[in-house]
Amino acid sequence: MKPIDLPIGWDPLVGSFVSGLLRRKPQQRLGANGPLKIKAHPWLSDIDWSALRSKKLIAPFIPSVNLE
Repeated sequence: MKPIDLPIGWDPLVGSFVSGLLRRKPQQRLGANGPLKIKAHPWLSDIDWSALRSKKLIAPFIPSVNLE
């Protein structure tokens, strides 16, 4: 995505990530040859993949539930 195509307030790294996932040709898409390129994308650089795998990563957002 070109920066001008991004919604207002989006981080350019998010645009790069989304653009990579939405390439027209499947063989050019981010992750087409496995997950390593997805995991290595700068937008995901702060994710602790081993904590995620072991289910020890705390969600950045937990919605409140109102059962009434």
